[in-house]
Amino acid sequence: MSGDIYIGTDILYSGLSIARKRSKKLGLPHRTLVFQNDITRSIPIVLKTPDVIVAFFSLYTIPDPEKRTQTLKYFQSILKPGGCLILVSPSKGYSARRIIQTSVEIAKRKNSAHKAWIREWLILPLTFFIGLNIVEKQLRINEWKAYSLDELCGEIKLAGFKIKFTELVYGESGFLVVAEKRIRRLFYTG
Repeated sequence: MSGDIYIGTDILYSGLSIARKRSKKLGLPHRTLVFQNDITRSIPIVLKTPDVIVAFFSLYTIPDPEKRTQTLKYFQSILKPGGCLILVSPSKGYSARRIIQTSVEIAKRKNSAHKAWIREWLILPLTFFIGLNIVEKQLRINEWKAYSLDELCGEIKLAGFKIKFTELVYGESGFLVVAEKRIRRLFYTG
């Protein structure tokens, strides 16, 4: 939409760099603001109420359940009434190898043989060793949170959201949940 502003935060500089590149590719660099921020802290700018918040593989890195709930409640507090939370978190069945295998299958279907080969033999192995494998280890030692669908939806509902849609994604290694900010109705009788 023409007047929309897009705000992205990440604790890692690499995530910010990717967001900047994507906004440029989409022709939105003048309407995109990205900055380094810990998801458990308030966004350090004054916001109009956003329509949508996307938390992509971020909530699970907060080991303390109370902090995760506080973070979700913060999202709920800044979203406009009826606003949407789109959240992706790892499932208890998280498998770095399965994510790579699924990604290879998709690349072969969607890309030319040359692009698929580059993705399969260069990009995805690096992704596995640099990122996905580390995530799997952190989940295995319970440093980060792997979810059942009921656990994830329970945390989201506790923060005041209504679940609208769920899907198992990334080779059954993650859950996509779309939730809506509940609209609280006040009734006054005089």
